Amino acid sequence: MMGMKQMFAAIALMMSGVLGTWGADEHPFFQTKGYPEWSKMTAEQYRTDLAVALEETEQQLITLNQVKPEEATFENIFVAYARVGENLLQAQANAELLMLMRPTPELKEAQLQGLGLVTRFMGDNAAHFKLNKVIKAA
Repeated sequence: MMGMKQMFAAIALMMSGVLGTWGADEHPFFQTKGYPEWSKMTAEQYRTDLAVALEETEQQLITLNQVKPEEATFENIFVAYARVGENLLQAQANAELLMLMRPTPELKEAQLQGLGLVTRFMGDNAAHFKLNKVIKAA
């Protein structure tokens, strides 16, 4: 029977063909195509990539919230919403996969810190996210 970690890793690998790659050279934890460059995937790089992904996700949410109900379309709301946080999810999935392949205390600590940052980010942004009005108008 497959454990939760193995299942998560399998899902991450399956998703690698679904999501696009953005900045994989500069941000190896965003990589979705081919084999990750394991040598570039360190705890410090995870922290960097996670910070970039959080900032990117926040900008995506801000952009969505700026759409006026009368300007809402399938593309600028539903498609854009489906792409919110792609790199954030990929960075977390690749970190989990790396922990399965090469577990280190440093990466485990970075993952725990990252989980706290993501949880805080989601809580902070939930209160400011007013997309429901726009979705209803679309």
